[in-house]
Amino acid sequence: MFEEAGFTVVKENNTKAMYHLLAQQRGYLFPRGVIEIFPELMLLNQRHVGFLAKSVLVYPAMVTFYVKKGNLALHRRLRYGLSLAMQDGSLAKLFYSSAFMQQAKQQIDLSEAEVHYLSSPLVSESQHPVGLIKQLQSQLLLRLNYSPSR
Repeated sequence: MFEEAGFTVVKENNTKAMYHLLAQQRGYLFPRGVIEIFPELMLLNQRHVGFLAKSVLVYPAMVTFYVKKGNLALHRRLRYGLSLAMQDGSLAKLFYSSAFMQQAKQQIDLSEAEVHYLSSPLVSESQHPVGLIKQLQSQLLLRLNYSPSR
């Protein structure tokens, strides 16, 4: 996905190693979700790495719940509960009131940001609700002061 968008990609599976690379070399970026940035920086004690709120990459991504293979009852229960929570707004309320989001809202201001929309080969319209994902991402950007009409 990033290569198709014109980025040179360094493939590394170790988050700590990526932050170390960022601290040592200029010109690298490590795309993180808004709720990942601050906990990771604190956990890994990264004082030499920051975030850039002037340029934002937006692409369809999924949060996945894994259950023991064959545990269909738990799978169905999670699917049902998450579906209800989406419909009644309680999932959004929980997400936006979480400590991660509170910290993001306090420290990230996207009012001057340029947003770059990328597609993802990992999330196909035939298998995932890409329209819903984009809608939720747009809502998140607005909560972080992004103004698409600027």
